[in-house]
Amino acid sequence: MRTYHMGTGFMGVGKNKGAIGSWFEISGLKCLFANAHLDSGQAAVEKRNQSLSLILKDFQLRHGDVDLMLLAGDLNYRLDFDNTERVCNLIRQGEFKTLLSADQLTKQIAAARVKSDDDDDDTDDVARLTKCMKMLREPQITFPPTYKLVPMTNEYSVNEKNGKVRMPAWCDRILYVVSPNAEASKVSNIFYTATPLYSSDHKPVSALYRVVIDEDI
Repeated sequence: MRTYHMGTGFMGVGKNKGAIGSWFEISGLKCLFANAHLDSGQAAVEKRNQSLSLILKDFQLRHGDVDLMLLAGDLNYRLDFDNTERVCNLIRQGEFKTLLSADQLTKQIAAARVKSDDDDDDTDDVARLTKCMKMLREPQITFPPTYKLVPMTNEYSVNEKNGKVRMPAWCDRILYVVSPNAEASKVSNIFYTATPLYSSDHKPVSALYRVVIDEDI
């Protein structure tokens, strides 16, 4: 197993944001498990995209292509809503499909998938990110937003003492990528959920995958 970590925070190298990757191989299946903490803030979509592109580019340059990548962490993508009361009502009603239509990460992936493959060029940072976004997969989300909660409760902290408004969001995610060299049917999700822990303002997420490994990969 090989590991590597990199910072993308302050001045582009600060370790308050960044990622750590672990590479290993099982019966010819090359795997990468990556954990990332991307830039926070409602308006920082492009900065998150840039950091994600930088992380994946650096990981690929250091260790080459892999057959399966699991990407987990506080990716910090938010909901593009401007009414916290409506969002909280939709959460209580279990209207996650409506909320996910405003999820920044979901929208970034959807936008990438409608672009022509002819536009992809690995030498261009935007095109590289688009190509990566196209490949990202995520099981269906059936759990409430994981941020921002009042610790030790299930209540969302939408109005803080300093006057800042915090929109609930699915900041914490687990996604995966299956390379064209491996069959997508060999990877299946068994569960994807938020863990009922209350000590933080985030709810940690967990997932279980089944991966079929054979010598033909």
